[in-house]
Amino acid sequence: MKYKYLFIALLLWGIHQIPDILLGHRDLVFTLVGNQIGLYQPLLVTFLWLSQFMVIGFAVLIAHKSGLFGKIKTTFTLKRIVFLIICAVSLLVINYGIAYLKNTYFPNLENKNQGGIFYFYHTVPKAYFLFSLVISGPFFEELVFRACLFKLINNDTLSFVVSTVIFPLFHVTDIGALVYIPSALLFTYLYAKRKVVTDNLLVHMLHNLFSSYSLFL
Repeated sequence: MKYKYLFIALLLWGIHQIPDILLGHRDLVFTLVGNQIGLYQPLLVTFLWLSQFMVIGFAVLIAHKSGLFGKIKTTFTLKRIVFLIICAVSLLVINYGIAYLKNTYFPNLENKNQGGIFYFYHTVPKAYFLFSLVISGPFFEELVFRACLFKLINNDTLSFVVSTVIFPLFHVTDIGALVYIPSALLFTYLYAKRKVVTDNLLVHMLHNLFSSYSLFL
């Protein structure tokens, strides 16, 4: 039965790619509107938003039916929320410290994931960018790399190691993956401690929200 979580993880990650696939094939939208140039941008943006809401709604249904949302009410106590906000802020400070050290001592070390984020920022409307960065990305990453993975492996120690290794490599496949180790450690620790994925969602989303402000300066 545990292998069903491999299928669920692949299914979740597959539907997560639908908006990106649409964005990558925007010429199809141009074909639909023909010579109505003024309709191209609003129609593309409408399709992107609809696809985001559809895939997240479908993912919530899958996760709920699969038991990935257990004990979610325990996340939303005042004491827990304050703790999770502190975790998000602490991680932000650590990551800014790492970024400073990298830029100071390894200025030529390229972070392809950050480059992709900057490109995405300049490609789509800002509201859509924020939604993808703060809501959609963390939502699917935590369901796949924490909730599904822990249930699939069914061994907390091994799950912790695998999640901590895979998460950075998902973002960057070279030495630059090291900068994501603190995030991987914190997110995996939070899930391993209580198995409540909404803890992870809140911290991950808050961290991405706080860190996004520099893009708008």
